[in-house]
Amino acid sequence: MIKNRSKKTLLCEKHTIIEDILVMSIGLMFQRQVSEALVFRFRHPTRACLHMMFVFMPIDIVLTDEQGTVLEVKENFRPFTIYNSSMKCRNIIEAKAGAVKESRTTPGDKLEFV
Repeated sequence: MIKNRSKKTLLCEKHTIIEDILVMSIGLMFQRQVSEALVFRFRHPTRACLHMMFVFMPIDIVLTDEQGTVLEVKENFRPFTIYNSSMKCRNIIEAKAGAVKESRTTPGDKLEFV
């Protein structure tokens, strides 16, 4: 579960933390739906370069620092497109499309991984 402590809302009910770079490179490729959010956790702050090749549905992206502060959001990230973050992050959350809007998550919010 990922809670937005700032807004007292829920970003997602289920999530999996991934720290393996090979698993990160696959992400949601070849999936037809998002059953749970994926959290890519990096050892060091890194600039995100994400692609939606072979991801067949739009998703929402949330980038946070090591304390869970939201740095950037990318809503409705479309299939077969690319996104480059403007900031370095420690966590990248891939969630179902609409999760950011439903939880009213914006940069500066504090997230809690439960």
